[in-house]
Amino acid sequence: MGDRFLIDGFINLLNFLYFRVVKFLWLKLDIYTVDLLVNGVARFSFRFGRKASLIQTGLLNNYVAFLLFGLVVLLGIIIYFMG
Repeated sequence: MGDRFLIDGFINLLNFLYFRVVKFLWLKLDIYTVDLLVNGVARFSFRFGRKASLIQTGLLNNYVAFLLFGLVVLLGIIIYFMG
């Protein structure tokens, strides 16, 4: 009869410790790490999209100017690394 209470107490202690560890990992890893990372990526993409939408004017000459600017930068990088 005494061993039964000892084993039950030990199992209850392990159960208590297990749930404390799981709660700690849930708070530290899931809420403070994973959730912040996911929300940070979403916030960054939203803000970047709002800034990028200012460039989209619908005027063809603006798009051609950005295309030419990109080509000049790309050619400059190629010439720099090849020469």
